[in-house]
Amino acid sequence: MRSIPDDVLTEVFQHCVASRSHDSLDLRNPPWTLSYVSRRWRDLSTFPFHFCDFGQLSVDFRKYEALSTRTILTRVALIPERSMNMDLSVMLLSQRTISDHPAFVLLDLSARRWRRFSVSVLRLCLQALPGASFTRICELSVSRPNGDAVVAPVTTFRTASFVRSVVILSDETSNSLPLPSSTIETYVCTSFTRGDWDYLKNLTALKSLKLQGRSKRAAFNLSELPQITLPTVTSLRVIEESDSDAGIAAKLFQTNSLVLPSLSTLGIHFHFLYDSTPSFPPSQLLKSLTTLISQNAMHRAANTGPALRFLDIMAHVKKLVIDGRCGNELFQGLTVRPGKDVILPNLLVLQLLGHRRCFPDPVFLDFLESQCRQDCDVGGLGAVNEEHHNASQSRPVFLEEIDLSEVQLVP
Repeated sequence: MRSIPDDVLTEVFQHCVASRSHDSLDLRNPPWTLSYVSRRWRDLSTFPFHFCDFGQLSVDFRKYEALSTRTILTRVALIPERSMNMDLSVMLLSQRTISDHPAFVLLDLSARRWRRFSVSVLRLCLQALPGASFTRICELSVSRPNGDAVVAPVTTFRTASFVRSVVILSDETSNSLPLPSSTIETYVCTSFTRGDWDYLKNLTALKSLKLQGRSKRAAFNLSELPQITLPTVTSLRVIEESDSDAGIAAKLFQTNSLVLPSLSTLGIHFHFLYDSTPSFPPSQLLKSLTTLISQNAMHRAANTGPALRFLDIMAHVKKLVIDGRCGNELFQGLTVRPGKDVILPNLLVLQLLGHRRCFPDPVFLDFLESQCRQDCDVGGLGAVNEEHHNASQSRPVFLEEIDLSEVQLVP
């Protein structure tokens, strides 16, 4: 170990501290664990320019109530001090009032360097942060501890003009948490109230929208929402929770509650415990779609049929991203054969998300081979009519990229 060069050790250390979930005050996490080995390791692991993304600072006050104020201050001060002028990614968690805690004040002094901020604290603490200090924050994630009632609006981020990405994981609304709507490009919404729906209209720069279904305990009726058109949105991701109102994506389009004329990427993530048949949006409303992402839609063999029927009418899709949990029935359905209608005739890129797959698998290999060759007995090249399939027509294009990097291949 002593013979390993500093640059090699530094590279190793970078992989040890890359997780945002690490609690920066927990002595069982890097860089503290690395610094115990030797003086050399301590210097390398805590030196600001060698510490991979040193600015990632996570403080969970809920776990340190028994520690002395001096101990907490010492640990909190280390990273802001040694990070010098580097950008900071801050995660702040607490279920109690911490705005009068010295460590909170210490963090406040570095607020001008915060670029990413994830927070779950009482509203009084959030309001205590000076909004004028957030001059560079670009990613914001806000949730609220259980039992914290909305009393007055939190205006801390009203003037944070550099905010580009916002995640709201609580019952906050545009009125209770005002944001600079004209700069937001990515927005995650878990609430379907009329006020939240109307707020989407104000996001004039919005490019990516994520909608996450909420528990049945918070009931909502999508059919009661007014129609909104978001002309700048090119990417929509819908998370279907197992205990939420099923088929959010399909209902949004069927009821015309959401009109996205520029949509090119659609991702639908079904919960892995999702037992019902997946509901897909009407294809006629997805004419501009070129990238389709589907997760957990085919973890049951019975769901393969509906999924294939949906793919069969999505002839314009060029990139398909699916999870590796799908069975061989899907690949059998997508395999190009003479005399068979071609599903996804314009597919160029296929990506399988993480899961274990047996390899080599004859069915999967047959699918890949059929997607990468032109059979001489099934016709010539040319575009496929999206509305009228012709079994004599061949696949007009062939796979250019197959991404299996996230799949664990097992013999």
